[in-house]
Amino acid sequence: MTEMFSIRVAAPGDAPGIARVHVEGWRTSYSGIMPEEFLQARSLEKHCAMWEKNISEKRDLILVAEKGGAVRGFISGGKAREELAGYDNEVYAVYVDKELRGLGAGQALMKAFFNRQAGAGARSCALWVLEENPFRRFYEKFGGTLLDFKKPCVFGGKTLNEVACSWKDI
Repeated sequence: MTEMFSIRVAAPGDAPGIARVHVEGWRTSYSGIMPEEFLQARSLEKHCAMWEKNISEKRDLILVAEKGGAVRGFISGGKAREELAGYDNEVYAVYVDKELRGLGAGQALMKAFFNRQAGAGARSCALWVLEENPFRRFYEKFGGTLLDFKKPCVFGGKTLNEVACSWKDI
C-alpha cells in the first residue's frame, strides 16, 4: 500500500492549513460534547494568526501530515506545561482531517513526534484529552496509559473534565 501522506516539520505557509484542520477538528470531534455556539465561534482567522506565531517562534515542535500538497493533519507539543508526575514532554494538540482518521495519519504524527523528542533527550510524554472525546481510545491503542488524574475545564460555559494520558518511555 502506498503511503497516502507525508510527515514533515511545519513551515510558515502551513498556518492556514493547520488552522483549518484545527477548527474543523474541534467542530467534528466535540459536536454534542461542547456547546454548538462555542464550536461555531472558532475563527479560522484567529487560529491562523495563532499558528503563524507558533510556527515563527519555533518554541514548540509542530509537524504536519501532508497529502496532495495540502496540510491534512498536525501535531504540536514540547516541554510539559504543567507538572504531571514527572513527565518531561507534552502533546499539546493532534488533529487529522475527518477523511484521514483511521488511515494511520495520527499514528504517523505521534511516532514522528516521539522520535524527534526522544532524539532531543525527552524520556516521557503526557497529554490531556477530554474525558468524553470519542477519539480518546486512539491514545490508548497507541500505548498510552490513562492516569487517575482529571482537571475541569470550561468550554463555552460548560465544564468538562480532561484526563491525563501518558507514555513513560517514548
